[in-house]
Amino acid sequence: MNEILWFAVIGWILGRSMHRMANGVLGLGGKVVSTPTRLWASSLLLAVSFAGVVWTTLNPWDKVIGCLLFLVLGVAVWTDLSFKVIPNRLTIPAGVHFLGLSIIKGEGWASLMSALVCGGFLLLIALLSKGGVGGGDIKLATAAGAALGFPSALAGLFSSLFLGGLAAAIFLLIGRVGKGFALPFAPFILGGFGSSFFVGEMLVQGYLSFFD
Repeated sequence: MNEILWFAVIGWILGRSMHRMANGVLGLGGKVVSTPTRLWASSLLLAVSFAGVVWTTLNPWDKVIGCLLFLVLGVAVWTDLSFKVIPNRLTIPAGVHFLGLSIIKGEGWASLMSALVCGGFLLLIALLSKGGVGGGDIKLATAAGAALGFPSALAGLFSSLFLGGLAAAIFLLIGRVGKGFALPFAPFILGGFGSSFFVGEMLVQGYLSFFD
């Protein structure tokens, strides 16, 4: 219980600084605007996520990967909502670190294959839709795939697509979709891959049940 509480506190503190991390990866490309609501939401997100990671995992490396994953995804949401960009300075180092940690765990090949599948699938969607998915989204999903490994990464990918598609359909129905409209995808990557970190195997079984 003490470990869970400590990680929740660490998550809360990092959440309060997430806008500074976002500005750091953006460099001179812009500056995100912090508001009390955004800071509160970020702090609550990381506090709950970090506590959940510690509560549901036993392997120390899984705890590191899980906390780092939520931190990276949270920063990506800040930059995507503010400027509709997910910088390479965030996604590429994150992917390398996730792959390295997975190699230490002895799951390097599973991590690499999952990263390639997630990134490749979104790349295919981007090509078919002629830009419907951005390069930052592709690289963020690649990094998240490396973090989760197989088969949880696949559940995270399809959950992200489902959530993004559902949101797009809602915006279409209420008439918010117009010329130049672009729906930030990072929040749905957070929702999809974040939930898959905790219940990935359950999601995979749920998806497979549709084919039974």
